[in-house]
Amino acid sequence: MFASWEAVARDLGVEIMAPDRPGWGSSDILGLDHAGFAAWLADVMDVLKIEHAPVIGVSCGAQWAIAAAAGLPDRISGLGVVGAMGQCDSREALSGMLAGNKLLLGLARVAPQLLTPVLEPVMRLARFNPSATIRRFAASSIEPDRVLLLHRPHRHAYQGAVEHLAPDCARAMARDHILPASQWSIDATRITQAATLWHGTRDVSVPRHHSKRLANWLPNARLNEIPGAGHLINLSHGRQIIEAVL
Repeated sequence: MFASWEAVARDLGVEIMAPDRPGWGSSDILGLDHAGFAAWLADVMDVLKIEHAPVIGVSCGAQWAIAAAAGLPDRISGLGVVGAMGQCDSREALSGMLAGNKLLLGLARVAPQLLTPVLEPVMRLARFNPSATIRRFAASSIEPDRVLLLHRPHRHAYQGAVEHLAPDCARAMARDHILPASQWSIDATRITQAATLWHGTRDVSVPRHHSKRLANWLPNARLNEIPGAGHLINLSHGRQIIEAVL
């Protein structure tokens, strides 16, 4: 999914590491909370012999990047947050959001035990026919996102990500929705790094008021709003996003 960043990283002379979070790709499900994720990431960095590095979180991944910054203030050197899904602990947080996302997050709030069974057939179908899944996703997206997603390199990258989903990925996706639907267990006062947030003004997958709320909550944050952009600004603004955390 971050294949579009590889050329930018080479040009900037940096290396991007994108380990599969627990439950995604070929990784195991560990049932981690935010603090547990920071500890897991510290172990990954130890194995890779990385002492310090910035971290970037996209969409549902924002909460995990923020958790890493809070849990590893001496090792995470910068924080980038792109199209962030923030806390969805109220009806106001769901306003302006796509109906499907609103349904999943609403279910996560009132009946979290049902979320995995609801997602299992959806994810099974996605793994069975990744190309059709990407086409359906593109067809339901707003124009800026549809154009980006159907660009051949991006489409192939997303299709590859779907092809390599773990068999139990529904549980991981459910957890990515359940945690935002409750109060985060993240101590923002521990986040001393500069945080750069990015959000498209036309994003309806995760409306920009999520990033506005996060920018007010994080101690040292700057929000960049991209006029006319949708949710997939990680595909259109990769260079700026990477440069901001270096």
